Amino acid sequence: MPRSADVIENALSWQGVPWRHQGRSRSGIDCIGLVITLAHELGLSDFDTHAYNRSPDGVNFLSGFKSHMDRVPPGDEKPGDVVVLRDQTLPCHCGILVWFRNTFYLVHAAAKSRKVVMDLFDGDLKSRKIAIFRYRGLEE
Repeated sequence: MPRSADVIENALSWQGVPWRHQGRSRSGIDCIGLVITLAHELGLSDFDTHAYNRSPDGVNFLSGFKSHMDRVPPGDEKPGDVVVLRDQTLPCHCGILVWFRNTFYLVHAAAKSRKVVMDLFDGDLKSRKIAIFRYRGLEE
């Protein structure tokens, strides 16, 4: 059974992969694709969706997380958890938390960077956090 460390190792292996809207492979991936593909690779879920635009509908964006992952109470986040971020008001982006040098970083497919990156999870990123989810079926 996969552990949080497997989620982190897998997420880190995606760094540098080009960003591509609705991508699901190492030739191109978007933020939700990273979360979904990682779950597929670790055998945690077979859920997938392509029912979203480049600017996703905030309500629909959250539905897959709510139905296939467990919500984490504020302050209980751990490395390997999935963070959902908002733009100005609506949920629209996500990434995977990793712990590095005594602080959280976010591995995410960033359209702005045009690739999967690991950014310090503070400032703007942290202020946009609206929810945290955990993959179901992980060993502690």
